[in-house]
Amino acid sequence: MGIGLFPVFNPDNGEIIFDSDGKTLALALPDLDAMAVNLGLKPLSHFGLNSGLPGDFEFDGDFTKLDEMLEMVPSTEEWFSAQAALETINGLIDHLKKRKNEDALYQRHIPDFDLTLDELEHLKDCLETAKSKGVEFCFDLA
Repeated sequence: MGIGLFPVFNPDNGEIIFDSDGKTLALALPDLDAMAVNLGLKPLSHFGLNSGLPGDFEFDGDFTKLDEMLEMVPSTEEWFSAQAALETINGLIDHLKKRKNEDALYQRHIPDFDLTLDELEHLKDCLETAKSKGVEFCFDLA
């Protein structure tokens, strides 16, 4: 099974489809967040995790701990502009592509490197559509 990271849209009219289970992004989230911070970008986890997790929560890859926290906290609704997240996602994609071409060993730091990159590209497409339609979003874990 496993937990997946995926975008939720507001309003959700069914036009924007993130066609992935988000498990690869969830596994890579700690590395992607650290990478974003090192690049001077907001971490992906900044954009919601619309599960009511505390704002200072940092996912360390321990899904057992995350499951317990998700059960203890109420759901909240905080929505973000797609443009703000696109800055992070574009920065991550550019950085990963550059590192992929320069340093094959770097790929060991990201679980399923190519699939993570593919899911980020798909997420980028979804958020560009959301931006063009004026739709807000947040990330959720399920």
